[in-house]
Amino acid sequence: MTANDRSPLTRGHISRRRLIAATAAAAGAAGMAGLPTKFLIAAAQAAGPLPTATWRVSVAPSNANTNGPHNDGNFQGKAVSPYLTDESIQSIAWESDTDHLFIAQSNSANSNLFITRYTGSGTRQSTNRVKHADHGEQIGCEPHSGGAIIWTGCDAVLKSDGTYGDATSIGYFQFDNTDDDVFVTPTRWPAPPPSLTGATAFTPYIDAKHGTIQVRYRYNGTYSLTTYNLAAMKAYIAGTGPAPAPLGTWTPTDPFTTGTNHFMSGHALDGQYSYVCWYNEDAGTNQIHRYNYNDQSSQSSGNLTLNTGYAHKELEGMAIRYSAGTQYLYFGVNDGAVSGTHLFNLGYFVGNPV
Repeated sequence: MTANDRSPLTRGHISRRRLIAATAAAAGAAGMAGLPTKFLIAAAQAAGPLPTATWRVSVAPSNANTNGPHNDGNFQGKAVSPYLTDESIQSIAWESDTDHLFIAQSNSANSNLFITRYTGSGTRQSTNRVKHADHGEQIGCEPHSGGAIIWTGCDAVLKSDGTYGDATSIGYFQFDNTDDDVFVTPTRWPAPPPSLTGATAFTPYIDAKHGTIQVRYRYNGTYSLTTYNLAAMKAYIAGTGPAPAPLGTWTPTDPFTTGTNHFMSGHALDGQYSYVCWYNEDAGTNQIHRYNYNDQSSQSSGNLTLNTGYAHKELEGMAIRYSAGTQYLYFGVNDGAVSGTHLFNLGYFVGNPV
């Protein structure tokens, strides 16, 4: 996202992210809740590894022409929602059981998060609004027989300029597909689990296939991701269980070492494999990194080349999609505005059996 993507009320978010990125670069790696990250990883592994995935996406440059990035023809140059036409998309989530796509847009002037449901073939169905949510940099989706459960950051901080910033909690709500443009209220945790004490800027990702939740957060200026059992986290939020214990923690390294306008723009999880996207606004380049929680191995895409016809280059959110027996790693890309309406595209990488 560039400053031109936003109305005057919301351009302040770009400055905030630049400040975060600069602070993170200066701070370097930090512990979580007063403990070194390596200690938390060792403790989590002693309790048992993450579930083993049967698919994974290779993001290595040598595989780029085969695995991706490819364009999804059902989602090219589309408008998101008629209720927030002047804002770009921020993130995506797939409900693989029904093959529905959820897209998040944010209006940081009032901290309303607009989440819109699409069919897998590209038809918009309905939009829900979440008050005082975060910027929607990543959302998660948990399939449910009564309608998808959407996870998002909540309780955004009210800043001095009157806009809203980072999420201070995480919550979930059942998406209302019976009406359009309705307000929903998430059920939120009473306080961050002890393993996240002192952190902020929370965003969730749900790995429904393996029953886990990955939480991105910032601590002492550095971004990290920690994975928990989804049922345990949900019980804690509902007040019916104790705080969940971490299953694994990853502190990604920012691959861009020059300039200050680069930041993490999405994350996804499938079994033991975590995927993170970084965007360098100065150069207009993205990188995707894959990390294995169980053996600490990693893989980098190097600088990705996207469709040269896209007006903007930042990847917006990530999500795993299982469709027709194949795994895909999806990402969003904002396009230009037509008659004042911001458009978006979806791209993907193809996974392979492990």
